[in-house]
Formats: sequence, C-alpha cells, structure tokens
Amino acid sequence: MNKKIHRKLLSVILSFSLLLQTIYHLSVIPVYAEDSTSSATISDVIPTPEVTPTPTETVTPTPEITPDVTPTPTATPELTPTPTNEPIVTPGPTPTPTPSPWTFEKVEINKEYIALQNSGVKLTFTKLPTPVGNIKIEEITLTPEQIKQTGSLSDKAYDITSDMADGSFTYNLSLPIPEASKGKAVEVKFAEEMSNIGSAEIVDNTLTKTDTSVSVASLDHFTIFVISGNITNPGLGTYVGEPFDETTSQVIINEFLFDPSSGNEWVELYNKTAGAIDLTNWSLVDNMNNVKTLSGIIPANGILAFEKSGGDGWLNNTGSESITLKDNYAESQDVVSYKDSSFVNGQNIGNVAEDQSVCRTQDTGDTW
Repeated sequence: MNKKIHRKLLSVILSFSLLLQTIYHLSVIPVYAEDSTSSATISDVIPTPEVTPTPTETVTPTPEITPDVTPTPTATPELTPTPTNEPIVTPGPTPTPTPSPWTFEKVEINKEYIALQNSGVKLTFTKLPTPVGNIKIEEITLTPEQIKQTGSLSDKAYDITSDMADGSFTYNLSLPIPEASKGKAVEVKFAEEMSNIGSAEIVDNTLTKTDTSVSVASLDHFTIFVISGNITNPGLGTYVGEPFDETTSQVIINEFLFDPSSGNEWVELYNKTAGAIDLTNWSLVDNMNNVKTLSGIIPANGILAFEKSGGDGWLNNTGSESITLKDNYAESQDVVSYKDSSFVNGQNIGNVAEDQSVCRTQDTGDTW
C-alpha cells in the first residue's frame, strides 16, 4: 500500500518537474524568423508575450493631518453670589403730624375768624403787634350750678386764649344768643379761670345786640366769655316777694304771656318728673289773689298750658306781679315774679314787647 502511494507521488513530482523545464525553455530559447526565401515552412509559433508584471503601486498613506484644534476655552461658570439674608425692614407707620395747638395761626387785621365749634362766635382784629401771634377758641360746657351762678342763657361758654400779650391787640367779638332768648336784654360776662366762673364780671365795653347775636367792641384781652341775662345787682324793689326755691317742686311755671294785644293771657307749666301728674284742683293765683282752677293730666317731662279767659286783666302789664302755682293741697309749688315788663325773678330780661311771651332759657332752668 505504501509503495503504491510513493510511486504515484514520485510520478506526480516528475511530471511537474518536466512541465517546469518545458516552460523554462520556451521562454529562454529565441525563435528566429525564417527567411522568406526559405523553402521550409516553419509552423508559426506565436510566442507567449512576456507579461511584464504591472508594478503594484505602493500607496503611501497620506498621513492624517490632525488640525490644530484650538481648544475652546471652557467657560468658567459665573458664580451667582449667594444672596445675603438681609433683614427685611418693615416701614413703620407714617408719623401723624402733630396738630397745632392753635385754632388760627398768624392772625391778620380786619379778617373775620369764626370758631369751628359754633359759627356764631366770631372775632375781628383791629390792632395787632409785630410779629403777630396765634389764637385758640374752645367751647366749654357749663354745669347746671355754673349756669345758675353766671345767669348764662345757655350751657356754653367760650374760652379764647393767645400767645400775644394782653393790651398789644384789640378786637371785636360777636357771640350767639340762644333761640329762646331772642329779643331779651343780655349781658356779656367774663372770668379769667373756670374756677372763678361763679364770680364772672360784666364786660363794660360797648355792646351791639341783634336778635341772634351780641357784639362787644374794642376788647384788648382774651378770657372766658359767657352770655347772661342776669343782672348782678338788680337793686332795691326788683323782687316781688322772695325768690322761690324750686328744688323739690314737681311742676313749675315754664312760660307765660301777660300782655296780648288780643286773646287771652296764658301760663305754661312743665312736669319735671318721669311720671304723669293729675292737676285736678291745682290752681294759679296772681298778686291780687285772682284764682285760675286747673284740671287735666300733664305728661312726664311734658308741658301743659292754661288760659285765663275773659280778658279781665288777670296778670298786670305794668308794675309788680307774681304768679303762684299751688297743688291740690294748696301748697305752693312755684312762684314767678316780674316787674315793669323788664325783670323776672330779679333778672333783667329787657323790655318785653306786646304779644311776646316770657320763658325760661331752658326747661327747668333758672334764667329767663
């Protein structure tokens, strides 16, 4: 078996060697062209062209040019500053301007100044110092005792002050007259302090009176002013009998008409209590002991009027007269006296005109 393989192998090798030699001789031995005259024909042998091996172009790789890359600068992140926790300042309240202590500042000559509390209180300067100053007007409410002491026609007084020295200025002052006191004679009183209001003095400057106001001319100082219907010293013969103490009276005489041009005289009563009162068998008696018998119910804190019919001159129009109110036990509850149409309970009410009634400035008040 092995011998056969060797023989075949040897035979193949020899065949291959012979083939190589033949190829070699064909490529080396030149073939000469036969002369055209040669009679011998030589088979055209086409030589196998020598294959010039195409040189393999060695491709030199183009070196990859790495462009110079300019490094892009890395942006440095901007550092945001950490906010400082500053304290939040809460604005405080806007300060309220301090109000001026004066009602009017830097006053002027011939300019009318009107009180804020009451438009009836007015003053006008006729003389001022240099530099000018300021004024303050206050409205004061009087107690019932102070009203009684001063004879004030209302419960109001007016305190006027200034930073100007007394005597360095002059002014005219106008004060209001209460509605109930229109047509009556009035006075203006003054006091330097409220503690002295009970001893207020009469202003002796010239007064000018209208139905609604009273004016005082050429004042040269500021103080507390009160409008009064009371005469401080009425003099002898002013009273008819003694002033009556009404402190415990339940019903009082509040208003009366003694001189009508026509019709009847009448008297109005006022109930001071919180309950109705039966006036049956009460009476009104004049100075001549003329009696007017009463009846009816007077309501709580109310009024009731009684006429004297017949026009028989029940109440005097001149001279002295008194009106007495008596209860059903004939006890006097009130007495009101007047004289010559001018004085009532010792107060100068002026010259009462015909058909004009006389009344208290306030219900239950002491002034007329």
